[in-house]
Amino acid sequence: MQPGKQTRRIAIATGWRLIPGVLLCITACDRGAPTIDALQLNNASPSAISRAGMPQIWDYAIEGGAIWLAPAKDGVLAITPTDPYLANDVGISPLALVAFDDSDATWGNILATAQRDDGLMLVATDKGLFTLEGWGLIPSPLSQELLPLGVHTLTFGSNERWEDLWIGAETGLYRVSEGMLSEVVIDDTNTQPSAIAAVDDTIVIAYPKAIYELNVTAMGVTRLDLEIGLVHGVAAGAGLVWIAADAGLYRRDIDGSYTLFTLGLDGGSPVLGVTCHGSTAYAITTDAIIRVAQKSPELLASTDTPLSALAADPWGNVWYGGNAGVYSLRIGDVVGFDADLRPFLESTCNGCHVSGYGAPLRDFGDYDVVRALSDAVLDRVATGLMPPPPIPALTQEQVNLLVRWNETGQAP
Repeated sequence: MQPGKQTRRIAIATGWRLIPGVLLCITACDRGAPTIDALQLNNASPSAISRAGMPQIWDYAIEGGAIWLAPAKDGVLAITPTDPYLANDVGISPLALVAFDDSDATWGNILATAQRDDGLMLVATDKGLFTLEGWGLIPSPLSQELLPLGVHTLTFGSNERWEDLWIGAETGLYRVSEGMLSEVVIDDTNTQPSAIAAVDDTIVIAYPKAIYELNVTAMGVTRLDLEIGLVHGVAAGAGLVWIAADAGLYRRDIDGSYTLFTLGLDGGSPVLGVTCHGSTAYAITTDAIIRVAQKSPELLASTDTPLSALAADPWGNVWYGGNAGVYSLRIGDVVGFDADLRPFLESTCNGCHVSGYGAPLRDFGDYDVVRALSDAVLDRVATGLMPPPPIPALTQEQVNLLVRWNETGQAP
């Protein structure tokens, strides 16, 4: 135990009876007979794939090969051994990192990332723990204390009073709460946690041969003994937790029940990674990329490219990394003029342009008008010429919507 670090030991509650290969549905409050729900993805025929419509796949070559992908506020963070990139449906752009103090503005080897709901991102490397602010690296006050722990997974968790950071490391499980680092020792575990996910006041902790649920409020933990093999990743969103493992893809539902999906073209491949967008999960196996929404696994693409990473951007496009670079599946939300642009363009621009008061007569609620002027609109917005003071400038999110709409087809 490191000096100045607290340790808390948690006893294990009685586990549930298990059926090999199937994860029982469990709720924290109902200890009646659990139900079993195992789903399998059948072999997809070419006609079925054709009817469903294959997504558009884009390939990006990145020098050095992508070794890490993580969701970011404006797309996906693609990190190579030497350089970071921001990937979104406009393209992939290199990022120029800036150090805000005398530290070296380089990543080192990436070990883990975590993103808060407000978009702030933490990056753990073999050089320490950093906050990514506007593509500037700020060393965390806990950086030096975490460095010897061997951090390999991070996740944010919240309760009614504050936000916690949960850390899986070579030396065990840790929690940062109200600026204080503490070690959480779970009885019956003698290995390092392989993955952590948080949903409400429940922390799901995966070890190589077991999964635990830790209730933060009561600080009690339940072990769910499973013959799942190795855990390759977790993802959390919309109140759901997804666990990628050798035995398949597990989903923890809002009520605390679990469902097992056996995936892959042969119906039983290990699931090597998972990401999610809302309540939909995207998983990679040795030969396929699969979407799981509700109870209908769907083959998105089959591939013989070795896959090394997977992430979804804020619009639902799926990105995966291989030896040759980064690939994107364009299946996300399309930026449309009526739904996304018209409301703020009318409220910001038409006060002057529709009345003609000091501005050319143009209706920025008209799709054809904005489409014809799109390049000029973007130029004036980017340079700060429009809208003129004292009208408030467009937010960065609104500017990003304009760029995405202009670069991805200008949908009505």
